Amino acid sequence: LQRRNVVSIIPIVVDPDYIYLIVNSLVKYNAPGTNQTSNEIKSTILADIHDFALSNINQFESIFRYTQLTGLIDAAEPSITNNLTQISMKKYFTPRLSITDNYPISFENAIKPNTLLSGAFIDTLDTSYAPGQQYYFDDNGLGTIRTYKYDGPTKRYTKPNSGTINYTTGAIVLTNFRPSDVVDVSKTLNIIVQPVVNDIVPVRNNIIVIDDADVTVNMQVNNTIG
Repeated sequence: LQRRNVVSIIPIVVDPDYIYLIVNSLVKYNAPGTNQTSNEIKSTILADIHDFALSNINQFESIFRYTQLTGLIDAAEPSITNNLTQISMKKYFTPRLSITDNYPISFENAIKPNTLLSGAFIDTLDTSYAPGQQYYFDDNGLGTIRTYKYDGPTKRYTKPNSGTINYTTGAIVLTNFRPSDVVDVSKTLNIIVQPVVNDIVPVRNNIIVIDDADVTVNMQVNNTIG
């Protein structure tokens, strides 16, 4: 008799790659139609969004469905007439200070041109640097990432070619990035973009997350109701 080979199964541990969603919602409601204050309705909406995130995303392979969220907001209180909700995507990375490097960042979802924002960093190698100045990234709408700062109220570009952005695939590469410091105390830098499609689909090891701190709800009385 032939001896049987025992095939061992080696588990593969996959590190999650988080895509954080920023939720900014303007909620319109009929004030005479409720005995709740705007703050009470707002608190209910925030609690519902928190529960939605725990139940519907925050795990591998969970798709964020935009209409599920907006429908949940509308259903939070009978006096709500509608909501205007904007979704942005955010990622964090930790750059090496005073070391030149390239940083690939992928959102795995299509990105709207001219929507890239970033956290603040310091670039003391900029020849026009002055103490206290902070630097940021944006995009030119044509696939190029730029570095800029403010001289008073004036937005001034210091590096017009700081990387690339593929609007179709959601892939970003920051090139030859050498920050002297990152302003946030955690020393992590965030990149924020707006999606083309509000349904956000995770790929491979992505996990979509909504943090309470990234949710903004503003209430507005709907004056169009007769």
